[in-house]
Amino acid sequence: MAPPVRKNGLRRSKLITPADNWDLMEKAARSEADIIHLELEDGVVPERKEMARELCLKAMLEIDWGGKEIWVRINHFDSGLAERDVEVLTAGGPNLIQLAKAQGPEDMLRLDALVAAAERKHGMKPGSVTIGAVLERVRGLSRVEEIASATPRMGAITFGVEDMANEYRYRQTREPGKGFETMYARSRIVLAARVAGIDCLDSPYVRFQDLEASDIEARFTAQLGFDGKSAVSPKQVPGINAAFTPSPKEIRWAEEVMEAVHRAEGEGTAVFAVDGMMVDAPHIVQAERILALAGKK
Repeated sequence: MAPPVRKNGLRRSKLITPADNWDLMEKAARSEADIIHLELEDGVVPERKEMARELCLKAMLEIDWGGKEIWVRINHFDSGLAERDVEVLTAGGPNLIQLAKAQGPEDMLRLDALVAAAERKHGMKPGSVTIGAVLERVRGLSRVEEIASATPRMGAITFGVEDMANEYRYRQTREPGKGFETMYARSRIVLAARVAGIDCLDSPYVRFQDLEASDIEARFTAQLGFDGKSAVSPKQVPGINAAFTPSPKEIRWAEEVMEAVHRAEGEGTAVFAVDGMMVDAPHIVQAERILALAGKK
C-alpha cells in the first residue's frame, strides 16, 4: 500500500491545533508549519468532543490549508469515541489519522481496519489515508517496534513526552537540549521508525513563549535523528523548520563531497579527503541526504 504523496515533501514542523476552535484552525493554515495537527483528544474537553469532530470535518473540507499536510489525532479506543471519529473524519481526506495513547500493534491493526471501512464507505481509493501512533504510555514504548511496523498503512510515530512521564516516572528538567531523562525513550522511537521505514516526530517544547529555548530544543531533537517536531504555537514553527533544514555549512560540505566524488570517479578510488576529512561511501550517502533536504537534488 503506497502512502499518499506528501503535499510539500517535508515533515519538519507539526502545529497542534484544537479542532473545536475555527479561528485557531484558520490561523494554523496561515502558519509556516509543514503539518497541521487537528486535535480531538486531550486538547478538547469531553463535552465538546462531538462538536469538535463535526467542526474538524468542516475545516478539512473548507479551509485553504496552503499545501500543508493535515493530521488528525483521534481519541483512544477506551474512550468509546474512536470508531465514530474515524468514520466521520476519513471523509475529510486527512493525510494521516493518529491514534492517541497507542499501546500495541493490535491498536494499529484495529485502526487500519476502521480506516479501510471508512474509505470504502466514502468511495475513496484504498490507502488514501495513512495512520500513525502517539507513544505516550510505557506499554506502547515497550512495543514500539511492533507498533511502527504493524501495518503497511503506518506513516509515522510521535513521542508524547508529557503523558509518558506519568507512567515512566522520569523527572523532567525541561532544560532545552538537556532532556537526558528522555534519551532512551526518544532514541528507541527513532530506531523503531527507521527499522519500519516510517517517519518520527518529537513532542512540543511546552514553554512556547521562550523561543530561544524552543529553538535549542528543536536542534536537540534534530540531532537525535527525528524527522520533525511538534509545536503548540505558530511562533515556534520558524525555529523548528530551521533546525530540520541543513545549515549553509552542511550544504557546503555536502556539495564539496559530491564534487570530490565526481573527481574520484575517474581515478578509480573509493576513499578520498574533503577539507582534511576522510570521506567514503557512508559520507556520500549523508551528503546526498543533506542536499535532498536542502532541495538541491
